[in-house]
Amino acid sequence: MTPDKRQPRLRPERAPLYQYALICAAVTAVAAAAHYHTHGSHAALSVAALFTAAGVLFVRLVALNETSAAAAWERETEYVARELSLTSQLQQSQKLEAMGRLAGGVAHDFNNILTAILGFAQLGQADLSAGSGLRADLAEIERGARRAAELTRQLLIFSRKQAVSPALLEPAQVVANLQRMLGRIVGEDLRLDFVAQTEGGRILADAGQLEQVILNFVVNSRDAMPGGGTVEIAVRERALAAPLPCLDGAVPAGRYLVTSVSDKGKGIAPEDLPRICEPFFTTKASGVGTGLGLSTVYGIVKQAGAFLHVESARGVGTTMSVYWPRQEAADATERAVVQVKGGTEQILLVEDEEAVRDIAMRVLAKAGYRVTAFPNAAEALAWTFQPGAAFELLLTDVVLPGDMSGPALAGALRPSRPHAKVLYTSGHFDSNLTDLGALAPGARLLQKPYARESLLEAVRAALDAGPA
Repeated sequence: MTPDKRQPRLRPERAPLYQYALICAAVTAVAAAAHYHTHGSHAALSVAALFTAAGVLFVRLVALNETSAAAAWERETEYVARELSLTSQLQQSQKLEAMGRLAGGVAHDFNNILTAILGFAQLGQADLSAGSGLRADLAEIERGARRAAELTRQLLIFSRKQAVSPALLEPAQVVANLQRMLGRIVGEDLRLDFVAQTEGGRILADAGQLEQVILNFVVNSRDAMPGGGTVEIAVRERALAAPLPCLDGAVPAGRYLVTSVSDKGKGIAPEDLPRICEPFFTTKASGVGTGLGLSTVYGIVKQAGAFLHVESARGVGTTMSVYWPRQEAADATERAVVQVKGGTEQILLVEDEEAVRDIAMRVLAKAGYRVTAFPNAAEALAWTFQPGAAFELLLTDVVLPGDMSGPALAGALRPSRPHAKVLYTSGHFDSNLTDLGALAPGARLLQKPYARESLLEAVRAALDAGPA
């Protein structure tokens, strides 16, 4: 077999150098990894990457049998640059993941507090006459709690930890609700113009994801105009008689609601346009952009069955638009308004937060249900072995103190209570619960913070559902 002439050959006299460089690179990498394990320093990983790459460079240069040292050096420095770039991208994604986990944990505690505030405010209003001044005060507390819950959800957009729940919605209303938050993001140097030219048209999308799309576009426009300017945020209805070219194909003919963000900033170079949705690709300065914003937007748009359209020119500005298929008013996916009703069934409630447990018990008892409540899974499980212990619904938090979670409790009760229904509650969001491996696909989940009507509706739906 003829050796491949393109493969470098190691000269025998250079073998000791080759082995020495390889050992140095390996020892450096192991030492830096041990330092990271002990101290959690990302700087150690950067040092490891640098020295390991340098060691590999030296090894490869020693092994090369090249006629041109300059050409070899150029190729190898490019190799090192690529390795360092990948290391930087990995660190950036790790930082984003850590921020997401932190935000999810804070939201869990905050949502428990808001559940109690909402519940007690609603119960207090129910016991007062319509003309009572105290009732008006409690109504204002309830409105404040709802606004706080909305703010929590909006903050989680940045960490991509909000729950995803597609529904029929008016994008013009979603954008209107974002105005105050967007004003804080862009600062005083930018002016925001909001345009709504719709006839109450609706789309099928998740409100949080639609907000995330708008936020990403606005942040990009802000960064493209460091000296200030005007950003237009618009929602318009458009009917396409023929397909419209877009970023990855064409928008089919049809009726759409178009959400767009336009600026007069730097614009995007033509050669960069095809790559703007690639993960980690960014034209921003180092430390300004992560390269993940538009790739996230692209995933949201594709998942929703929408289309991303971008118009940009250097020195002129950029308009980023999403074409959302317009939904008809009688769409079958629209959620029907149901009359919230109670019942007489027995409910086993497991909730570690005392205030949340108290408000849930009172709301359910007022609706006619018989409730037995415990702060943890161990006490609830022990109760089920008592004579006469019975229940039709297990209403439990997903994450509980001790060794047993809500899903683990449901699994332990299933052999003896095969017909009992299960409804989970949690202040964590879907992605956090997936990370924890807590919920099986199809499990019923009531997201905190929940109001009185949401709790009663979810309980009634779980009890009326067919066999799992």
